[in-house]
Amino acid sequence: MIYNFKVVLDKLERDYILRPKWRSTLNMFDYKNKKVLIFGLGLNEGGVGSAKFFAKQGTIVRITDLKDGTTLEPSINQLKDFTNIEY
Repeated sequence: MIYNFKVVLDKLERDYILRPKWRSTLNMFDYKNKKVLIFGLGLNEGGVGSAKFFAKQGTIVRITDLKDGTTLEPSINQLKDFTNIEY
């Protein structure tokens, strides 16, 4: 049996990719009320940036790091306005 792949791809796109009902079930970016654990707050903005992103989305954020609080104080101070971040 010979298939016309353009016809097959058009049908897949129409039936699965572009169908609004199907697309609405795949909301991968809904982080509200989810829990996120960030390993390593760090001092170079990586952990801080991740924590800010998830906190702004309404995620419950928990951060761990091997360094003590006094070493991480500059990073922790950047996150002090967020009430949904735990250390």
